[in-house]
Amino acid sequence: MEFVYPPSDDSAQTLDVSLSILRSICEKKGEISLVEVGSGSGYVIGQLVEEMVKINCRYKALIGIDINPHAARLTSLASDSIDSIRSDLLSSLRPMKVDLVIFNLPYLLGPRRSGDVDWMDASIYINYLRNDLIDVFLRQVKDLNVEFTVITYSSESMSLVETAAKAGGFTIMRRAVKHVFFEDIITSVLR
Repeated sequence: MEFVYPPSDDSAQTLDVSLSILRSICEKKGEISLVEVGSGSGYVIGQLVEEMVKINCRYKALIGIDINPHAARLTSLASDSIDSIRSDLLSSLRPMKVDLVIFNLPYLLGPRRSGDVDWMDASIYINYLRNDLIDVFLRQVKDLNVEFTVITYSSESMSLVETAAKAGGFTIMRRAVKHVFFEDIITSVLR
């Protein structure tokens, strides 16, 4: 896991909010199509798969996406049910109806990449690989026809994320906030 962000407080909060949405969708439909962007170690999507087994919820699609090749490999080990894809955000997906997209964003503003990619920096700094990460992600969510989007970010990037979400026509349906060290971790459900 040397090149992959390990599960932490933000991962746990992302999982908690995602579990409540997953349960609601599964109770209503009996099945789900789910995509996690930035799947990292596979912790969140792996735990969601375990919950689906417990509540007897079928899946139409279970996809973990990460641009980091080390993370994509780890995600594939989380469950045989997960299709793990190395991709930039949602760009590799064909148009499809998705019930739930989850993205635990890189959370700090920081340096833009120069030279070789440092995968840990890419998982921490929101603008390390690209300056338009949030805008592109939200446009891709719209293009996919997503019912719910769970997105986790820090208080440092809150204005960027929430301004982009509002400009993209999203409404924040629910928000969970946890204060850790010097920042707030925010997980929002967008529709």
